[in-house]
Amino acid sequence: MQSSIPKPKTREEIRAERRQGTLEERIERVLPVDITLPKGSVQLPGGAPITGVEDARKYISETVPGLKKQVKDKVKKGKDSAKAVLDVFDGKKYKDLAVQKNIYKRGTGTRMVYTEYYTLKGTARALPFVKEIFWVDTRTGKVVQAQGRDRDRYALLHGPYKEFVGEVLVKEGFYYLGARDGRWLEHDAKNMLLDKTYWNRGFLAESRMLYYDSAHVKLKEVIPIKYGEETGMYYLFHESGTVALEGAMEQGVRVGRWVEYFPTGNRRKKDWQYESDSLEPTLLREYNERGQLIFEKK
Repeated sequence: MQSSIPKPKTREEIRAERRQGTLEERIERVLPVDITLPKGSVQLPGGAPITGVEDARKYISETVPGLKKQVKDKVKKGKDSAKAVLDVFDGKKYKDLAVQKNIYKRGTGTRMVYTEYYTLKGTARALPFVKEIFWVDTRTGKVVQAQGRDRDRYALLHGPYKEFVGEVLVKEGFYYLGARDGRWLEHDAKNMLLDKTYWNRGFLAESRMLYYDSAHVKLKEVIPIKYGEETGMYYLFHESGTVALEGAMEQGVRVGRWVEYFPTGNRRKKDWQYESDSLEPTLLREYNERGQLIFEKK
């Protein structure tokens, strides 16, 4: 059986192919792929035929106005696009804020956990309304989640984050002032994708955001949307900016523990439990404004 793999063309055959075709076709072979010559006969202004290279150059410059600029614009656009990719993160600044690189290791061999992350240099406030803020303990290198921390010991995560178990990248994403931002990926120990989510500075990127004001400054409600479903952490805020109600949703249904807060600060008012077999929540605990427990389900 003869091989179906074609034989490579010789240099002479390639040259012969290049000499074939009209001059217009030969010119278009060397133009950028998204730039074409105008349709019609290839003639110099006045109807004179094109007979040589100089005539072809004259044809391009006189008959195709702006072609040179068009080519330059395409090249510049390509360079700008490449530069924009590089400008996403240069190792020194992320979203115009200075950062420093950190590495944390624990364990050995295939069980070793290796984390590479960046923390904010200088001082900046964590994002308002965001409940899940991530910090790094500068003494131990561990990542912790909390609303606030002592700035002398803890630093806000800001920039790329990568976590390895052995040689497998199990988690990667970005932080912005301590809040998850951009695309986040999670893999298992066999490098199989477990989850992919998109965040916008602490909230799922598809979430529906409602505000108290037309300027979209005072956030009122965050309805989480993941893969088109109401899934994730739901938040309702008092007009003062403190949380009024929070809890998890799964495909439009409230699940698990939900917490209601008093308007004055983050002091709990009621704890509710949503069971999978019931739409009505069960009141677990209730507190007064001084934080004293006034009811607990037995």
